[in-house]
Amino acid sequence: MKSLLKLLYGATLVLLVPTIGLADVVTGNARIISAETLQIGSTVFRLAGIDAPEVGQICNNKSGKEFDCGRIAATALMDLTAGATVRCTSLDDIIKSPILARCDVDGYDLAEGMVYTGWALPDPVTGTAFEPYQIKAMKKKHGLWAGQFQLPWIWRNERSQ
Repeated sequence: MKSLLKLLYGATLVLLVPTIGLADVVTGNARIISAETLQIGSTVFRLAGIDAPEVGQICNNKSGKEFDCGRIAATALMDLTAGATVRCTSLDDIIKSPILARCDVDGYDLAEGMVYTGWALPDPVTGTAFEPYQIKAMKKKHGLWAGQFQLPWIWRNERSQ
């Protein structure tokens, strides 16, 4: 009898834990949390392959004036998703939040768009596919490339020390 109760208890826990498995797809209107993180419904996703400035990270525009580039970068992701249905496909099969994902609007990859507009950088380890978009953004002085900024991973590292 005790083993039956344990089995029922375990089955109940499995049913109560929200999960999203590998290649699960979630669609809907997105709420932007940061330049690389968004939420659809109750599920939080992190755009795979990019890194972006954090809210509170200070950059300089071409005139040298300081601005919160993390906030502006988040606004850029808002622009890419405004009024659109966002589709995120999970890349993780591990229960954690945020879920690493590829997200798009009508087939347009949001991570690619953030790099192309200059408001995110390819992740140095996982984002090499986005490097051609970064080169274009640099040449056209899009986003961060119009002024001066510190690489987001260096900025975070310095703040944590």
